[in-house]
Amino acid sequence: MAQGTFRGHSRGHSRGLRSKGNWRGRGRGKGGWHGPVMQPPSSEPEFYPLVRPIFDWTEVEEHFPQAPTVLDNSLLEQLLVEHAASLVLPPEEQSALDSFVQKLCTLVDNMIVSGEGESMLLDEVRVVGAHKMGIAMAPDKVVEIVILLKDLPTPALMSKISGTLVESLETARREDKDGFDMGQVTMANEFDYSFEIHGGKIPVAKVYLTSTGEKVYGGPRRDRMISDMTPFEKALKMIRHSRWWEDHTHHLQCAHDLVRVLIDMKNHVPGLQYLSTWYIQLLIHCSVVPLIGDEPLSFVGAFKRVWELLSAGLFLPGSVGVPDPCEKNSTV
Repeated sequence: MAQGTFRGHSRGHSRGLRSKGNWRGRGRGKGGWHGPVMQPPSSEPEFYPLVRPIFDWTEVEEHFPQAPTVLDNSLLEQLLVEHAASLVLPPEEQSALDSFVQKLCTLVDNMIVSGEGESMLLDEVRVVGAHKMGIAMAPDKVVEIVILLKDLPTPALMSKISGTLVESLETARREDKDGFDMGQVTMANEFDYSFEIHGGKIPVAKVYLTSTGEKVYGGPRRDRMISDMTPFEKALKMIRHSRWWEDHTHHLQCAHDLVRVLIDMKNHVPGLQYLSTWYIQLLIHCSVVPLIGDEPLSFVGAFKRVWELLSAGLFLPGSVGVPDPCEKNSTV
């Protein structure tokens, strides 16, 4: 009897170990012994990725002093300055862009003040994009603005706003007020709550429509008929990015030049295709302005630090990345 009991328990125990599911070994009777409970493996393991800090030479220079021999970077600096200058728009084209942006914003402001924009829910206009941030590159002559509305727009409202702007610009061109001349104004493509205005001398003006953050991010009056808020969120991000960049780099001309240089390199180096313009801007600001010390690095010093951070794995999975100052608890 003892031998049979042992054999029965042994079979139940081995079956319980071999089972992949939640199976209990059969004992003898109601009070018999039960084998161990085997839980199925979880498809999603509960762990968090390890954040690995990178080696940043600029932040630990006191612990790793440089060698006495200093490299001559005069030739590299000369080449960088010349290349950065070749990427800037000519003064006459930059002046034409400034005039056009001012005219476009003035037309929207006049509609708001006069009450004409009340039916179109116009509230405010903001200049965004590369032109606002001072990183516009030749030969692209593109201006971008965001029109804030008092409520979420509809396709019909967008058509009304675009038609009114095109008509006002064409009227201003014919009357030639303040020497304004952008060539014949035409309506171009319409996208998700954004549209383009083309002119003979100013190729493209991109206009984005959005509303306040309360309406976009789920306020009490959020329009449930609009399921995708991505276009409106994108426009609000453009406002935040432009404001932050202008506030923190208005005195750093080398940061603007380095952004142009890196964007131009991105167009030629396949490995840099994954860096968006905003990633590049944050990387440049991190390279120009060190955490230790208040003095920004030189043009050549910041250029070298860009490649030091990239080669150290700044954007690899699990690395610290660059904190996004415009998003809560987010890194790029």
